[in-house]
Amino acid sequence: MKKLLAFLALTICLPGFANAQQTSDSASASRILQLGELRISGISGKDSNNFLTYQRIEKFNRTDLSNALNILPGVSIANVGPRNESVVYVRGFDLRQVPVFIDGVPVYVPYDGYVDMGRFTTFDLAEINVSKGFASILYGANTMGGAINLVSRKPVSKFEINGRAGIYSGDGYRWNVNAGSRFGKFFYQVGASQLKQETFPLSEDFKKRRYQQTDDRENAYRNDLKFSVKAGFAPNATDEYVIGYVNQNGEKGNPPYVGDDSKITTRFWQWPKWNKQSLYFISNTAVGEKSKVKTRLYYDTFVNQLFSYDDTTYTKQTRPYAFQSFYDDYTFGGNAEYESRALAGNVFKLNVQYKRDVHREHDLGEPVQGYIDNTLSAGIENTYQITPSLAVIPGLSFNTRGSDKAQEYNANTKEITNFADSKNNAVNAQIGLFWDINTSHSLKGSVARETRFATIKDRYSYRMGQAIPNPDLGAEAAVNFDLSYSGKIADKLSLQASVFNSNIDDIIQQVDNVQRRR
Repeated sequence: MKKLLAFLALTICLPGFANAQQTSDSASASRILQLGELRISGISGKDSNNFLTYQRIEKFNRTDLSNALNILPGVSIANVGPRNESVVYVRGFDLRQVPVFIDGVPVYVPYDGYVDMGRFTTFDLAEINVSKGFASILYGANTMGGAINLVSRKPVSKFEINGRAGIYSGDGYRWNVNAGSRFGKFFYQVGASQLKQETFPLSEDFKKRRYQQTDDRENAYRNDLKFSVKAGFAPNATDEYVIGYVNQNGEKGNPPYVGDDSKITTRFWQWPKWNKQSLYFISNTAVGEKSKVKTRLYYDTFVNQLFSYDDTTYTKQTRPYAFQSFYDDYTFGGNAEYESRALAGNVFKLNVQYKRDVHREHDLGEPVQGYIDNTLSAGIENTYQITPSLAVIPGLSFNTRGSDKAQEYNANTKEITNFADSKNNAVNAQIGLFWDINTSHSLKGSVARETRFATIKDRYSYRMGQAIPNPDLGAEAAVNFDLSYSGKIADKLSLQASVFNSNIDDIIQQVDNVQRRR
């Protein structure tokens, strides 16, 4: 076998950052933007099965999100579909049912609910949190199988900077720089990175095929450039205000199929653009001594171009299957969370969210078709601390989704027509019991009924002639049971185990060869 990867990493740390790197776990936690977390009060967080620190991500050299999450048990990685996107499955649930957030802000694609995890690099993250089955009500709708939250960094010193660089086989390289400063009540954090690779080498035993005539994989390039900036103001010990911006520019190719299955269509696809921008504001304001209000406001854009070519030259577009497809999407929304600790041993949270998804698409030479979904969620979550080590946490939310616009283009008549508007409601309910047996052992059990609304693609796509639109398609629902143990057996030995089950009452599936009744 050829060596698939040759990597060289360089780390540059100025003294302020180096000192911070050598501190304890509490110092590592201080690098996390706490405003970006969505944690359930009363949970100790001892179970490392559910989170990844930036130290662990760097230790295993996981440069993109999908490969980083593959470290965690119960999470598996795959490249699926004709788009060959990197996805993960959390206990069998896909990314439509386990949405992705950055600092609590949803960033999944409005059209189909997916997001290409290979486009999200990890260089500027402080922590990745994964909720499995039992996700905080505060995430809002569509957390049927859990949630993935990417928490950004914040500085702890007057000035700190770190960077890494590396080279890959296949004419590839990576670099990243993070810099930040904390002075008085203000701080800022900036990051820039690039991950680029032209191809990757194949095995010496590989025999050339019709669409693979070289020793390096055809059309296997990627180029992901990312920039992030964040500024914060903490006027006192309880209040904090942060504004953040993330800009991702990506492009990639899809290696053509070279197998022997005649049922699989070989596609010659490239993505000149896979661009995402997120602008958000997060705040935390104390209301009296025992209450606070936390808000999030966000605006997220997604620009995508997919070009299908005639053959492996990737120059001509004359065949019936050749096209140029364009997406121009945006999402805006926000939420307000009220927390009260007025009762002893009790934390009550009320959360209201609104999210508006706008999807616009067209092929070259065709008019733009538009789709608009509005999602509203209201939920309550309460933590009752029975004893200092035992907490019970119930939660309940009502979610509703309605469409304002859904259009289709008829290539024969050259007309755009409107689908009927649709509306769907869903209720989520859950309860969890969390017990810290002692400083080394903890046990938790939970039951959660979670749902996922049908996406725009689920309801309106013809799927290249293989489906019939169904605007009234209802939400999926699952009841998730979980019993988990986390413990430290010896000084350098820990044990984590989970027993879980998901009962799915409703699931969205494609049914072929349907015969209509007359």
